[in-house]
Amino acid sequence: MTDLFQPEIPLTVDAKNSPPPSLEPMPCDPWVASSTVHKAIRRGEAETAERAILTLIRHRGTGIFRRLMVIAYEDIGIGAPDLLVTLTRLCTDVRLRRQYGDTPTVARWMVRAMAAAPKERSSDYLICSAVHRPDWECHRETVGALSARDRIAVATDDDAPLALRATASWFASGVEAGTEKRIGGGDMSGLMTAYIDAGLPEAMGRAVQAAARTTREPIVLMLPPLLHELGRGLSEPTSRSVPVPPTLFVDGVPTYALDKHTRAGRQAIVTFARENQDVRSVLERHVPEFRHRDAAHLAAFYTDAMPVAYRFEWDQVDELETLGRETDLLWAGIPVEGMADILATFRSNLDHLNEARARLLQPARRVGEGR
Repeated sequence: MTDLFQPEIPLTVDAKNSPPPSLEPMPCDPWVASSTVHKAIRRGEAETAERAILTLIRHRGTGIFRRLMVIAYEDIGIGAPDLLVTLTRLCTDVRLRRQYGDTPTVARWMVRAMAAAPKERSSDYLICSAVHRPDWECHRETVGALSARDRIAVATDDDAPLALRATASWFASGVEAGTEKRIGGGDMSGLMTAYIDAGLPEAMGRAVQAAARTTREPIVLMLPPLLHELGRGLSEPTSRSVPVPPTLFVDGVPTYALDKHTRAGRQAIVTFARENQDVRSVLERHVPEFRHRDAAHLAAFYTDAMPVAYRFEWDQVDELETLGRETDLLWAGIPVEGMADILATFRSNLDHLNEARARLLQPARRVGEGR
């Protein structure tokens, strides 16, 4: 593992990773730019991600580094632990960043490195399940009744199931999920010390602690239990390319950026679901009417905003992906028996969805309204 406090960061050493000398920002508002950065990284579209990050820097300055750190833990995770340590240090250490150039230079290198890295989204699947999954309520109740010290003991217990350890890691950290007040006080330093004593590389432990304190996002607390699972896997991890839906640009902006996280995206999805007979029918078959909008937003997200083009493969990746997808779709009101039907219908009508997005993309860029 790279030493967090003595990083070897090849910002300009490797020509393949060095950004081109000039690139135009993407002509869009900050919400669409933020969405584009995230999805372009998932798809490995480095130039698109760079153009979008240049736009985002214009609006949010160095605030973009918190956003990039969350993306790294959500979509790269255990797929490239050394890179994660390096990215964390760059995002949290202003003086270190300045050694390598100005904000655009460092940010562009970061998104290129993130786009090229294998993607592993189990951190997202685990934290969503720990927060929302109905049949994990038993874990939340068990851990919630414990002291911080006992939560740490459960989080680092080799014999405990991953679901319980992940929930305990979240509760022991003291990092709430959003505005909820569910877990009370925690002991972040104690938790990281316990993980390091149990075998987590010190650089990763420090990185997770720094990321959790900076982002206040519990997703980063999923890295230690996942790295432990990866380390005791029976097969050798690999990476492979995966087909993703084609990218359609409208005036230089990819339509996949208009998802449930942007105002224009939500409008386009609702319009599409209203216009498309197949989509209306499949929603009526499986989802209560008052949940149609939630279901459509998430089904569209899984259609072309979620896919990754370069996937990290290991023993539990498929199991955890299924867990996360079911948790998300259940949360949106889609029953298990209707999930495959709804997702297949949305995928087969992606062209229509992109038509609806294209109609709204120009107004969304001009008005500048987003989340």
